[in-house]
Amino acid sequence: MLRLRICSLAFIALAVLLLSNPPANGQNPADTPSTGNSAAIPASGPVVFTTQQDHQNMLEQLQITKLRPGRNGDAKAQNGANYDEASANPYPNLPELMKLESGEHVTTPDQWKQSRRAEVVELLEREVYGRVPSNVPEVQWEVRETREIHAGGKAAIQKHIVGVVDNSACPEIAVNISMSLTLPKDVSGRVPVLMTFGWTPFEPSPFFQEPPRRGDTDAPRPPSREDKLIAAGWGCAVINPGSVQDDAGGFQRGPFSRNANADAEPTGAGLTRGIIGLTNLGQPRKPDDWGALRAWGWGASRGLDYLETEPSVDSKRVGIAGVSRYGKAALVAMAFDERFGMGLIASSGAGGTKLFRRNFGESLENLAGSGAYHWMAGNYIRYSAEESSFGRRTANDLPVDSHMTLALCAPRLTFISHGIPEKGDANWLDHQGSFMSAIAAQPVFRLLGAKDLGRSDDYLTERMPAVNVDLLDGELAWRQHDGGHTDGPNIEHFIHWANVRFAMKDGSEPPLRQTVAASATATVAVAAVQSAETRTQTPGGAEVPDVVRIKRPTTEELAVARKALADFVQSADPKTKAILEEFPGLIEVREPRPNSAIVPSLAPFFRQKHQANVAVAKEGKAELLLLGDSITDFWRNDSGPFAGKAVLDQHFGQWNIANFGIAGDTTQGVLYRLQNGEGEGISPKAVMLMIGTNNTGRNSAEEIAEGIGAVVLQLRKSFPNAKILLLGIFPRSNANDPVRKTIEQINTSISKLHDGDKVHYLDIGSEFLDAEGNIPSDVMSDALHPGAKGYEIWATAVKSHLTKLMSP
Repeated sequence: MLRLRICSLAFIALAVLLLSNPPANGQNPADTPSTGNSAAIPASGPVVFTTQQDHQNMLEQLQITKLRPGRNGDAKAQNGANYDEASANPYPNLPELMKLESGEHVTTPDQWKQSRRAEVVELLEREVYGRVPSNVPEVQWEVRETREIHAGGKAAIQKHIVGVVDNSACPEIAVNISMSLTLPKDVSGRVPVLMTFGWTPFEPSPFFQEPPRRGDTDAPRPPSREDKLIAAGWGCAVINPGSVQDDAGGFQRGPFSRNANADAEPTGAGLTRGIIGLTNLGQPRKPDDWGALRAWGWGASRGLDYLETEPSVDSKRVGIAGVSRYGKAALVAMAFDERFGMGLIASSGAGGTKLFRRNFGESLENLAGSGAYHWMAGNYIRYSAEESSFGRRTANDLPVDSHMTLALCAPRLTFISHGIPEKGDANWLDHQGSFMSAIAAQPVFRLLGAKDLGRSDDYLTERMPAVNVDLLDGELAWRQHDGGHTDGPNIEHFIHWANVRFAMKDGSEPPLRQTVAASATATVAVAAVQSAETRTQTPGGAEVPDVVRIKRPTTEELAVARKALADFVQSADPKTKAILEEFPGLIEVREPRPNSAIVPSLAPFFRQKHQANVAVAKEGKAELLLLGDSITDFWRNDSGPFAGKAVLDQHFGQWNIANFGIAGDTTQGVLYRLQNGEGEGISPKAVMLMIGTNNTGRNSAEEIAEGIGAVVLQLRKSFPNAKILLLGIFPRSNANDPVRKTIEQINTSISKLHDGDKVHYLDIGSEFLDAEGNIPSDVMSDALHPGAKGYEIWATAVKSHLTKLMSP
């Protein structure tokens, strides 16, 4: 306790010093480091640093006095990112992959395995991702909870497994790795398992503190990753990266915490905590120490240690998956741990599959700044140095690049996934740069007997295929789906591809391909009535108003299309027939994917909040009902960065209000809640509804509009006498973010729900924007959730409308 108190005092002193010298013009301190504010280390006990202090400490260790700033995502802004392919390759020559440091060319598998691979590992550890120390404490795995669920139309067993890390050397720091494992209940033999970085079903939402659900696991839900894997006879594991290492360089208060307090004493989350901090006894890193990406990969490897003890798991066929920063971590985990048999690397960008040498979107300098440096080794920052004791360095000085990280995955199954910018998988990620990296890694896959992408090795001229065109014929695979910043649309492709590759290796027949529609039909609780005359609808989906309904082919129309395709194949010329026989999935008639946004379902960690809302509904006192996600939920906050209570009380305190907002919720969540108790017991005069922003990236604009329409229709049924104020989804992010266009499309569609009687549509989004279309930080500090000023704007804009709707 005494040592912790000393650390707290040291932190306060350092904070005062830092705040007395704020960066000019809003610049991040990472962009203009100086040696004047040295982050002194206490003599004993774990250090408590802010991110800026930790970053500064590393700059001083590296003797760097000035960094080049990272690029702005807005191409028109000062130091804006480049999105012109003509200027994207300032350093066209990649480091030699197939040449030993002695100069000898690698021509045999033994040369790669025994010599070159070790050289590449050493370079990546020293210069990019960092080394895992030899003294990392041991992990003891414990099964904390086991329950039966239904997933993918099958009975399944779901476990919560916690890896307790030995902290006897530093009791102040505790690390407990949280992992879930779901396996088919009735399984013969061992099954493949896909491990994913994310929140397990046993944990609370990251948006607010709430205990996990304990039972009632049969609630209907749309097909999830878990459903698809279980339906295919696989297992599904989820490992929480935050339980291994916090995603920050230093202390950061959780902005979504219900009880966030700007004056709270720091807890020290960051690189001096978590597994990195525990191994270092709470002291700062050295330049070649591991960063968060390597730490998350280490955590996945420890999860694999446990899976190797599970009798129903085929430990040779365990895969690792992740999206965005966790896509980077999945790549790192697979590259350094050869026990992972496959990987689904999605939308990983810089630090992942994108080439570091590319000048397109996110740059090396972005990863070296204080916002992302903690992912990497300290030495990585040197390549962003503008002024230092060793001079100026750029990405071209880096002795490795991402094609070499990909090469470490060979010859194992490696699937690179992306979405499209129009749906939220932004150009910032540099899809072409990832494809170039895969092309440049091909020689190692071929050398080790694996099939590559089937393209030439000229990474400067090869261009990625069109959207939804597969390159899935080898152990190295690529697919850009037509969704957003997610791997969801590629999960089934990944499962089928892996099953085919496994079957080819075994000399067996691959299992039949599972489809989203089949998985959805098996998992929802409400049957959909369909016939040849009715339009195909999502199985189990809620009723949707005609004005927002997506046109879907009838069963009869699908049959006609399939017959036409069969006739075409039958009459095709011999060359075309041969191609179609070799690649039977090249052309096919596919049913439209189900719309998960209209299938009532409740996320596990919302259960307690839902039950609290049901209790409020039973009281029957509410005159005004607020319904939505965190933006609505935070009307109740009386402190923290997103506090709306004082504004609510001032403007609407004359009415008895029930706030049924749940942070993180979606249209399908609201549907479930209304159908399961929140729509019973009260008879409000008016309902203010805004929902859908959390569906972006998961559903298309048309699907989200259907989801909102289904919610409005359910509200009409639940509260037939209420007037509904339907708000357009608020703008989020910056003016050029593709999500803005998605929101605009959604709002255009749902405006058609306005009838001037029961449903009144109102779009107040422009009220939150400045002249350039951006959201001022004092309105929404995270460009998503209103602060006190934002809630004031909201209240003022809707007050007259609500007053009219609340009148008798």
